[in-house]
Amino acid sequence: MGHPPIFDEAVKKQLEEFIMRNAVTHYLSWEAIQIEMGYACSAKTLMNFIASMGYHKIVPHRKFNICPDNKPI
Repeated sequence: MGHPPIFDEAVKKQLEEFIMRNAVTHYLSWEAIQIEMGYACSAKTLMNFIASMGYHKIVPHRKFNICPDNKPI
């Protein structure tokens, strides 16, 4: 029972094509994906749906520079 699914197969295919379009769309936030695709669901719902497709969001981290004097020997 429960609620009917929000996303059907056509929307699933459209979302996957959008995400895989280029490197910029890979790194969009959940909210930016909602705006771009015109979805009226929560970011958590979108995140769970994308996770059910086998994808997950990787948040890029910047490493700080280490001075040569501070590098371990």
